[in-house]
Amino acid sequence: MNISFMRSVVLGCLIGLLFSAVVFADYHYASHTGSDEYPYSSWATAADSIQPAVDATSPGDTLFIASGFWQESVVLGFYDSLAIIGAGWDSTFLYTDEYQTAALLLGDGCYVDGINLRSNWIAGDSYAGASLIISSCKFVGSLVGAQVHRGTSAVLNCIFDSCSIGISSPGWSVNLHIKNNLITNTTGYTAIQLQANTVLVENNIIINCVGSGNSSIEGAPYHAVVRNNVFIRGLGGIFGNRVLNNIVEGMRLPGPEGGHGIIATAFDTVANNILTGCRVGIDVFEDSLGCLINYNCFWRNDTDIRSYGFPFDSIGNIFRDPMFVNPESLNFHLQAFSPCIDAGEPNILDMDGTRSDIGIYGGPVGESYFYLDLPPGTPDSLSGFLSPDDTTVYLSWRQNWETDFLGYRLYRGTTSGFEPSPENMIAEPQTCSFEDGNIVSGRNYFYRVSAVDSQGNESAPSFELSIIQTGVDDARPGRPEKFNVLTNYPNPFNSGTVISFYVADIGPIPAEIKIEIYDIAGRVVRTLVNSKYPIGTHNAAWDGRDDFGQELPSGAYLAKIYQWGLNILGNSKKMVLVK
Repeated sequence: MNISFMRSVVLGCLIGLLFSAVVFADYHYASHTGSDEYPYSSWATAADSIQPAVDATSPGDTLFIASGFWQESVVLGFYDSLAIIGAGWDSTFLYTDEYQTAALLLGDGCYVDGINLRSNWIAGDSYAGASLIISSCKFVGSLVGAQVHRGTSAVLNCIFDSCSIGISSPGWSVNLHIKNNLITNTTGYTAIQLQANTVLVENNIIINCVGSGNSSIEGAPYHAVVRNNVFIRGLGGIFGNRVLNNIVEGMRLPGPEGGHGIIATAFDTVANNILTGCRVGIDVFEDSLGCLINYNCFWRNDTDIRSYGFPFDSIGNIFRDPMFVNPESLNFHLQAFSPCIDAGEPNILDMDGTRSDIGIYGGPVGESYFYLDLPPGTPDSLSGFLSPDDTTVYLSWRQNWETDFLGYRLYRGTTSGFEPSPENMIAEPQTCSFEDGNIVSGRNYFYRVSAVDSQGNESAPSFELSIIQTGVDDARPGRPEKFNVLTNYPNPFNSGTVISFYVADIGPIPAEIKIEIYDIAGRVVRTLVNSKYPIGTHNAAWDGRDDFGQELPSGAYLAKIYQWGLNILGNSKKMVLVK
């Protein structure tokens, strides 16, 4: 779905739903290329600044703002029910450098779309606004990005970058819908601060929230539903009333109560969530009477549930590897044989009518999809040492924990850069260690290990570990490797190859995707993709040429993918060009 069509749908449906009594009658324009003639009713007579164009409107009008930079503070009257539409968040920039001044101060019943807002104070609604729809906007470097006080409002498909608070609802009389937003690099307080009466937070990405607040979502209103979101890295995860089908990963930053995935209090329901790599998966606080912590998946947290001795109900939780397809590309679909399939709250159903999966694609607003039977993860952290008498090599690596994991295949070569094959496989150990006593003193040996599942799928081999007479020569750091998230065929290739990549239904859609091709020296030789894509799998063809159309020489090249320019989403695929 393209941006223009999406906006027409939002404008035609959402505004019609929320503000059915409003008829958007006249059109007004602001452009640096217009003649600045009142009432600015065409692009030719457009106002040279936004505020005069606003002052020329009546409730129910539409104001179009052209691309360009607009340095001013725009203030609407309390009852100015306007549609304000920019040329897109990468084209229309509205900003102010005045302290405690909003870039855009909205009135009741407004719709805002396609503007990049930057402010030292509040870029968005401040004290007067109610019943707002803010769609497809970008908020950068503000103390508060979008602030909503009253009424039925929505914040949809927006980006909040480096704001102290991304979205705020300081009034209790707000019914707020927050969907498909990307909130990143929050350093002041928190990503979402809630005091609304009812709120629905769904399908958002919240990443690197490291502010002073205890959680990425603060406030815990009595009627808050937080579902099908991804929270990655930060001080804390979620504070809400019904927390369902979320992914919370890497909440580890220190603080008085920091490092938790979810805070649970009285009468909260916390179900169908996956919590991985946190200091504490779920914190149960003192007022926890009636709290339900059921059917969640915990994996590699320091502490899964911390209750301080306070009571809570807990059934159906599992403590296993959730087996994501590829979390580094934000592809949190579950693999076949994942322990999270059909393991959620029995009273919550998936879209296909079966018992809910645990994770973001489960539940009634999740997604029905085919479970891929993928190989196990590539073993990492391969290390080893030679015995003092040079007779045995002791090897170890990180254990695989996939539900369908079967064992390992250990390969050994006598030259660096060897390729694993049945001819050089020396063992099939069932555990993550092996003692190789079949060696000759003084000879160099090189090892790689792969993992195999019960269906016969074999992972890519690990990095190469070199054992020489004087000890260990490890050319790669002993740390976990990222899985490849791109695929290409053919590989190796001669005249061309097709690269496939996946866009998930998380964050602003369509997603901004960039794929760059690097040579072995680490230089970018081709920007293959730099555009926005809808949800799903897409293909991009590479003809082996650089950005200038010149044929590249034979050799190895690396494709890297970025989503919204975030390095944590970047992943790579090695490709071999053969002429």
